[in-house]
Amino acid sequence: MVEKILNFPLKILNKRIPKKEVLENLNLNSAQKKYLKEIEKISLLYLLNKDTATIPPFVDEIYDYSSILVLEVILNSDKHIKQLSSILQFIPQNLMIFLIYDDKITLSLASKRINKNDPTK
Repeated sequence: MVEKILNFPLKILNKRIPKKEVLENLNLNSAQKKYLKEIEKISLLYLLNKDTATIPPFVDEIYDYSSILVLEVILNSDKHIKQLSSILQFIPQNLMIFLIYDDKITLSLASKRINKNDPTK
């Protein structure tokens, strides 16, 4: 569905991301973990970077837009879209997240600042 909306001239990755992997890599409390039960499937659709897109990377002392992940998140319910969007914002890359329930799509964008104390984070 998202690939038709975006119409990127890129090969779609469509790599499934297990919820377990999200749980292990994000430090979530029990309430946040409960919201993840509403996720049916998470897929990495595209990786936008200098090798895959014709858009040059942008990096300065605050932001690093050398890559952007495009995620599709299929939901079992639309009750807690705001909470799920907030949780997924913890993923440490720049993101375009499409949260989908039935025929409804919510777009969530997450840009990340460079950690001035530790630029590797």
